Amino acid sequence: MAAESEEHRMKKRKLRLARLLSILLLVCAAAAGAYYYFKTESPPKATPAKDGRGTQTSGRGVDYKEPALALQAEVNDVLRANKAQIKETRHSEKSTDGKQNAKIEWLERSQLVTLAASASIEEIKENLSQRLKNKNGAVAGQEQDNWNGQPAERLDIALTVDNGDVSELIVDRIYFAP
Repeated sequence: MAAESEEHRMKKRKLRLARLLSILLLVCAAAAGAYYYFKTESPPKATPAKDGRGTQTSGRGVDYKEPALALQAEVNDVLRANKAQIKETRHSEKSTDGKQNAKIEWLERSQLVTLAASASIEEIKENLSQRLKNKNGAVAGQEQDNWNGQPAERLDIALTVDNGDVSELIVDRIYFAP
């Protein structure tokens, strides 16, 4: 009888140990599942880049898409005020790897524009320079180029940034048709 009760106690202990290990295993599995769920469901929070204009993306990247759109809207306002007609527009997303392996993203737009008889490229260039200087933008260059094989004068509009990798990003290319 004593041997039976000893055997019975050993079975109970083994059963308790098995239950405890099963519960511990279930808790670990639930914790791992919760971690995975919340890790994949929560997008990384955007934080301002150190230049205050872009948005820090996951890792060390910087997204300048919103500031690029704002600058492009300013360019449109100046073109409208000078009675320029936009004939064609092309959009593209750009990215580059910076010196510190940070991905830099922005939007670039190219526009074919015709001018009213009373407007000049130099006048628009001056108006853009005045309008963009307080918006972290600038006229970055002017040169002869081609739009679909046709000669055109091109103005490059840049978003000025200071993030340690680049100092300006071309966000708008305006092609003036003859």
